[in-house]
Amino acid sequence: MSNEGLDEALDRFSQFFITPLLDEGSVDKEMNAVDSEFHMSKQNDALRQHILLQTLSHDGSNLNRFGCGNLESLKVPGIRDELLKFHKKWYSANIMKLVVSSKHPIELLEKWVREKFSDIENKNIVLPDLSLPVAPYTKENLGQFIKFVPIESKSTLTVVWYLPDFHSKAYGSSPLSYFTHLLND
Repeated sequence: MSNEGLDEALDRFSQFFITPLLDEGSVDKEMNAVDSEFHMSKQNDALRQHILLQTLSHDGSNLNRFGCGNLESLKVPGIRDELLKFHKKWYSANIMKLVVSSKHPIELLEKWVREKFSDIENKNIVLPDLSLPVAPYTKENLGQFIKFVPIESKSTLTVVWYLPDFHSKAYGSSPLSYFTHLLND
């Protein structure tokens, strides 16, 4: 892998966070790319199954969120202005992380990163507390047998268990990975 243009690449990359263009043509191009992904996902059984699980989940849960747009949902008046507002509100140095991997000496990498990324404004954003999520399923949603017709011509039985969130409580031990290991073997 070549490292020759890293200095210039870091400069171009940093400018997105400092002074994003977000011009109308780029916004339209990105909306079309999202629309293309949306239409491709209609042919993917795993994504279709995920969307089904989203649809069945509780309205206030993190699972029941808008996952992928299309031209119908994105091509609305003022979408570029909304993107700029989002950038202005949430793109802040205090909630960003950057990792640079290269064959260059660490001192040179640090110099480049400080030069190119120090102009990103620190807005002292306080992230919302998402540690107490709303359970994705209520008792009424559980214990269902649901059939859907797959795109691929194969029969599959998928069993889904709703288990409590252990990420914040047991990050280091990953207790649910034991169940995954047992069931996969």
